[in-house]
Amino acid sequence: MSIEELITKLRINREGTRSRDGSYVIDLNSADDFGRMYSLLDNNDELEYLDTVSLLNVNNSSLNYKYKDLYQIALMADFNEDQYKIVITKL
Repeated sequence: MSIEELITKLRINREGTRSRDGSYVIDLNSADDFGRMYSLLDNNDELEYLDTVSLLNVNNSSLNYKYKDLYQIALMADFNEDQYKIVITKL
């Protein structure tokens, strides 16, 4: 399964770009988009939440999920800078 197929399967429905390391990065527009993506990912039974590598505090968030043993999905936020993104990495 490609990253693009995974995005469709998870109903993320957003375009992204490839980074130098091969990850796929989807920029989110706002905290509202971050909240919608959190709800979408967290309520998906096919994703495993990785609580040992996730971080959430008043300044930053990095919520990590795994799809089977194929992909890691990080929902990231810098609340101070109002920057939000999803980073998908092939394992």
